[in-house]
Amino acid sequence: MRKRRKNGTPTVELWNMARSKYPVRPVKEILDRIDPKKCVKMEIKKLLEEIKNRSKHTKSKIVVGELSDDVAAFLKEKGVPVHTKEIFLTHKGLSHLARESKRKRGAGLSDEDILLIPEILKSGSAYFDKAGRMNIVYCQSTEKCDKYVKIVVDTKAYDKKLGDITLIKTAGYIAEANLKSLTLIE
Repeated sequence: MRKRRKNGTPTVELWNMARSKYPVRPVKEILDRIDPKKCVKMEIKKLLEEIKNRSKHTKSKIVVGELSDDVAAFLKEKGVPVHTKEIFLTHKGLSHLARESKRKRGAGLSDEDILLIPEILKSGSAYFDKAGRMNIVYCQSTEKCDKYVKIVVDTKAYDKKLGDITLIKTAGYIAEANLKSLTLIE
């Protein structure tokens, strides 16, 4: 075994020769198999279940997306401070989005749409409202869309524990007619 190690045999191979019943794989190989989108969805789903079961939260925040360089530059040009490029969803925010009373009024999101937040942040259109907030608008339908998912992202949020962060403030559904009051970020 020492001769093989001196001759440059990889450590993983040496381990597998010694313990053939329980082979090991390089960490890189395992990490390459993990889909980051799936991990974020699993984190959101776990936190959502904890909120619904009113159990102790394992995490207080989740990184669900990132501002693109173009959007960050546009916001800075408009005078809107951007604390972090990472977009966070906190347990308080998620609790707000998932509340049944909010859903009945059209605010909040369905569980399915909550799990789509990372995809919505990547593929939705970014709009800028008069209050200086960024709104991500998304429609799943490939045909004419009557109802859009709207996520309001606050780039100048402050949290007592986290400090200055970019945070999902709220989300809900919006009709196409209400998009006129927003400025598209290009």
